[in-house]
Parts: sequence; C-alpha cells; structure tokens
Amino acid sequence: MGGGGRFDGGELEVKLIDYIRLNYDKGIGLKQMAEDLGYNYSYLSDVFNRVFGCGFSKFVNRLKVEDAAELLRTTDYGIGRISSYCGFNNIKTLNLQFKDIYGITPTEFRRQSAAKKG
Repeated sequence: MGGGGRFDGGELEVKLIDYIRLNYDKGIGLKQMAEDLGYNYSYLSDVFNRVFGCGFSKFVNRLKVEDAAELLRTTDYGIGRISSYCGFNNIKTLNLQFKDIYGITPTEFRRQSAAKKG
C-alpha cells in the first residue's frame, strides 16, 4: 500500500477524500488518518501539499465548507445544524472558513442560491 515509493494518483485522492468526509466530524488528524489507512505520515503530508496544493487542515476545512455549501443549497437546515453536521465547533468557525473560501457568509450564500433558483 503506501509509505514511500510511487504516488498512486487518483485512487489515493479518492481514498483520502472519502476517509475525510466519513471522519471529519470526529476531529481526525493526519497522524490518525495515516495510521488508519496504512500510510506514512510524512508521505501523506507531502501528498496533500503536492496534489491538493495545501496542508491537511486547510484541505479538511475546504471539504467541510463545500459540504456546508451543498446543504445550504439543498436543505432548509439552520446554520447551526449545518455547522454541527459538517464538523465545525461553532457557527463562528463555519462563518470564518466559509467566508475565506467563498468570500461571503453562509447566510449570504443561501440567499444568493435561492435567488438563482427562482
């Protein structure tokens, strides 16, 4: 499996994304992920930087925000519920991460998404 040697491309990317999405609400870290998937910590750290263009924590936050955006578009869940569901400790953290990626707050995003629908 992993550790050193060759990077196994798309298959590993999918495995990493799937693992993160299944576990980000548990506050997983790169060390735990490497252990669970049987990869070397340094190797996975390098994969995140080379393939995804950012470190592990930033990538996890990006996935969480993408999932929150999808829920904002497709459900009427409150921001607090979405924040909790997507593994954020509180609404403030979701707002900060969301604004960093989309440039607007989750509430503004939902409003704009609703306006585009109808």
